[in-house]
Amino acid sequence: MQPLIRRYATLVMNALKDGAGDDFAKKLVAYLKKRGHLSLLPALVARVERTAQSSVGARVVLASTADAKKFATSIASALTTLNVATDDYTV
Repeated sequence: MQPLIRRYATLVMNALKDGAGDDFAKKLVAYLKKRGHLSLLPALVARVERTAQSSVGARVVLASTADAKKFATSIASALTTLNVATDDYTV
């Protein structure tokens, strides 16, 4: 079933890049139900989440949002050391 999940995940990721909305999600669930693949939905969602998370350049985890400003210089320095663009990260 992994190749099938991978294909569905690629379909979903491409649709998300194209700006698909709620209508796409409803049609996808209806299609999965019609094909008898509804049981793949949890694995599909997990795969899409993993793929989306891996596409983020870097992730900075902080105790509070105020720390983002407080440690901005340190974060920028660390990202430069890691060869990551200083504007290509999420907090």
